[in-house]
Amino acid sequence: HMFDARLLVEVGDELKVTLKVLNIDDEAWTFSGALHTYLNVGDIKQAQTTGMGNEYIDSLKNSEVCQGGEVLQLTDTIDRVYTQPEAQILVKDPVLNRTLSVANRGHNSAVLWNPWAEGAQGMGDMADNGYETMLCVESALHAPSIEEGKTLEPGESYELVTVIAAQ
Repeated sequence: HMFDARLLVEVGDELKVTLKVLNIDDEAWTFSGALHTYLNVGDIKQAQTTGMGNEYIDSLKNSEVCQGGEVLQLTDTIDRVYTQPEAQILVKDPVLNRTLSVANRGHNSAVLWNPWAEGAQGMGDMADNGYETMLCVESALHAPSIEEGKTLEPGESYELVTVIAAQ
């Protein structure tokens, strides 16, 4: 398929990342995607995340649909697609004495991911203990299959936006 994809990064008091996709093909096509944000936290075991919503798809459990709580504090590997996130997700970081705000637009879900010790050891681009100070909170346009993704007609465009700020 023919398309034009542009990534705009704006840096100031906040970080704004916009992915704009334009269908320049003669026919419609379907897609999905996510903006992968690796947030720095002082200690993953102390960071608390709110605003993800209660229902999620657990990628570690064969995409089982599960229910969770409002405040998330990690103690193990996590790879979840939250299907009803709030427009703003907060990551409270008591070690670095800040709260990170992750505001998303154009998404239908949010991904929460950390590989933990076992996963980090197998990654070439992460130190073995890198999981201790990172958390992914991703704006996602999720689809269980490509047929269920976002369809763009010829000439149509779509934007996926994430705005990250420290409070």
